[in-house]
Amino acid sequence: MSDTLPRAIADLCGVLMGDTRRSTFQPAAAASAVALVEDGEGLWTLTHNNENVGWINKVKITNRDDYKYRALSAHGEVKLCHSLNHAKGWLLEEYA
Repeated sequence: MSDTLPRAIADLCGVLMGDTRRSTFQPAAAASAVALVEDGEGLWTLTHNNENVGWINKVKITNRDDYKYRALSAHGEVKLCHSLNHAKGWLLEEYA
């Protein structure tokens, strides 16, 4: 019995035989339509397809111990949110 398998059977079994070159093609990662960019001073700008959706900053609520986030939509609506993701989601809802 031969130590080598026919190429068709080896391919079915996943055994590499002979030429082991692999394709170097890698598809480009899909760019997200939503971008949240911090300007370095605690202000985040949220964009969707390169259009401003709104802005988010961290605020201290005087009667509470934790930080909250204030979201300002491009339409002028303001909302206090529990987290950065909550603020981001609210802004995207307001934008639509």
